[in-house]
Amino acid sequence: MKAIKFLYIAATALLFAACANEDDGMGNRPVAATVRADIFNSVNTRATVNNTWTANEDAIGVYVTSTGYTKGDNVKYVVSDQAGNFTPADNPIYFADKDETSFSAYYPYCSSNDTRVNQDGTINWQGGVVKDGKCQWDFLFAHGATARQSSPIVHFSGNNAFKHCMAMVKFIIKAGDFVTPNETLLNGDFILDGVNNEGIVNPKTGEAIANATTKTKLSEPMNQSLADDITISFILLPQSLQSDSLSVSLKVSANGTTNTCSTPLTLPADGKFNGGNMYTYTLFVSNTKIEIENSSIIQWGKRDFGDLDVDVEP
Repeated sequence: MKAIKFLYIAATALLFAACANEDDGMGNRPVAATVRADIFNSVNTRATVNNTWTANEDAIGVYVTSTGYTKGDNVKYVVSDQAGNFTPADNPIYFADKDETSFSAYYPYCSSNDTRVNQDGTINWQGGVVKDGKCQWDFLFAHGATARQSSPIVHFSGNNAFKHCMAMVKFIIKAGDFVTPNETLLNGDFILDGVNNEGIVNPKTGEAIANATTKTKLSEPMNQSLADDITISFILLPQSLQSDSLSVSLKVSANGTTNTCSTPLTLPADGKFNGGNMYTYTLFVSNTKIEIENSSIIQWGKRDFGDLDVDVEP
């Protein structure tokens, strides 16, 4: 009789365990968050080409932003294909309950032990030149995506897709009047002067802030003719600008003479380079001067600046 009683108790315990497993739908197995991420399809200002991820190379840091039992702090996820599917580089984020969980993420991933990381979690940052469609200082942020144990894919897409937090300033250089394009040589540094190129980014909020007291020059070596248009782009921290504080200069060899030409840049109407905006200046170069036409801002419309005066340094 005792043996029958013990068997009944054991069977009842197994029945309750089976019901519990059926109730959570997961067999009590831990469920990990996976990530699918898109880049807001606007302008090519991110570190990889054509607003697509580079498989097995690009990595993001993911945060759990909701309060609850599920935790995640700067967890590294690496893209596995150009479609934007990410897998954890090491330990993933596991859902601790059935509640909906909110997430944010930033790009590019920076380890919490990196020397650029400050005590408050911000990261020392700067701008740079875009080369072959890439710039290591581009910074993207996404937030508002949700997932849960029963639907564990975190979709950073639509209004929650990654967006550009830096500003992009692009120069399109063309041959101007009175020069032969294939005989006009740009044979020195192209210099963008007067920018704030030191600051921080916040991986938890997406905020990018320039140090307003530090002005510097950014340059790109040049040694090519104007037979074809030349495009030079810079990624910059968002910043407020002062009148006549920005200028560009380059060395031009044409018609038997070599001159260093410079011109101030007309500022946007609000006096700022804003994050997520692309500012385009078209430069027409002759052997003695630079003229700027068709300047515009895209976010995501167009606004003309007008023509500018030019200074020439022989």
